[in-house]
Amino acid sequence: MFHDSFAAHCLRDYLAEHFGRCVFLSMKSDFESLRLMVRQERPQVVIEEWVERTVRQVPTPHTVWTAARRNSGVVRR
Repeated sequence: MFHDSFAAHCLRDYLAEHFGRCVFLSMKSDFESLRLMVRQERPQVVIEEWVERTVRQVPTPHTVWTAARRNSGVVRR
């Protein structure tokens, strides 16, 4: 989970109770950090949480992730 201070104070303990293993990173993600962490940790779920006022633009999907999602058969809702 990539997160801001809200998650550090309010969500970490709650989420940790519901997953067998969690990795929490208090940092903004970019394509390279996401790619590295997914390759290293092999997660089933990736969560990115930020308070709305810090989101300056709607993120656009990266072409590599879009192709990987399409090839994996995962349905995005």
